[in-house]
Amino acid sequence: MYYIGLDVHKKTISYCVKDASGQVHQEGQIGATRYRHLLVRQMVQMKNRISGLLMETGVSHNKRRLHKVGYFRELLSSNAEVNESIRPLLRVSRDSIVRLQKMDTPWSVPYSGTLCWRSESNASGPFLE
Repeated sequence: MYYIGLDVHKKTISYCVKDASGQVHQEGQIGATRYRHLLVRQMVQMKNRISGLLMETGVSHNKRRLHKVGYFRELLSSNAEVNESIRPLLRVSRDSIVRLQKMDTPWSVPYSGTLCWRSESNASGPFLE
């Protein structure tokens, strides 16, 4: 079994790959700005898709509040102008934005160790070393 440790900062992400005995197999550093730029770009594209879809279908909405969680939920549940055929597309797009926002938030680990991910497919997620 291999373990991957990540040390995430604003400008760089350091990584280290170890086996179960603790032997280091690979380590290095990559730039985080390119990754963050990609996340932000995808988030903006999704927001533009939602706005465009609502405008094309004639749904009246508050442009400034559109991407706020409460307003979006309210728009889908109470606005009769939102056609049933576009609701799944809107939900998927909104879910994508939420996931991208979570990925863009800095990780906070209340521990001085390293956040690791198990490399096995049946592993249940991150653990602290």
